[in-house]
Amino acid sequence: MTSALIPACYLSAPFVSAENTPTTKNLLEMCSSGSTDYCTFHPEGDPVVFEEDIAFIGSVENCTGSTSTRVVHYDATSRTSDTWGTDISGKLGEIVSASIMYSYRHEFSTTDTKSDEIRQDVKPHSAVNLYISKEKTRIRGRWEMHFGYRYYGHYYWYIHDTIEGQLKGQAWNMRSVNTNPHC
Repeated sequence: MTSALIPACYLSAPFVSAENTPTTKNLLEMCSSGSTDYCTFHPEGDPVVFEEDIAFIGSVENCTGSTSTRVVHYDATSRTSDTWGTDISGKLGEIVSASIMYSYRHEFSTTDTKSDEIRQDVKPHSAVNLYISKEKTRIRGRWEMHFGYRYYGHYYWYIHDTIEGQLKGQAWNMRSVNTNPHC
């Protein structure tokens, strides 16, 4: 992936090396720590709903001659991250949540945790694997940062980014998949 750092000055400059440009992580840390005069996230386009990767939460097996009900307890957490692998929480999470509320009128949550039990009926001499996944939302946009001083030669910095998190109330999806028992 190519760099998406865009300084606000569009004048051509003499040779610029990598040492003359902050990393995306560095800029987001400056925003998160309050080291900028202004930092916001501008959503662009429509939010896209998707399902995150499924996670295995347990299996149940029935080696008896009659149907049996088994209970599996699980704890699951879904977090918000971005293109650059940054955990969007704390101040960055507050900025993203406010921007999404303003732009889309939806409440955004940077983390969602679920703790529950699944009661699974298992037929005789069979087994089931249980999985969970979280419905999430992908939002493309641009970070805008203002510094009260020249930071790497520029007062303003922009970063194109994609945030993946959850709107309030998005579902957790359960799946059961039949598998071979080890009886």
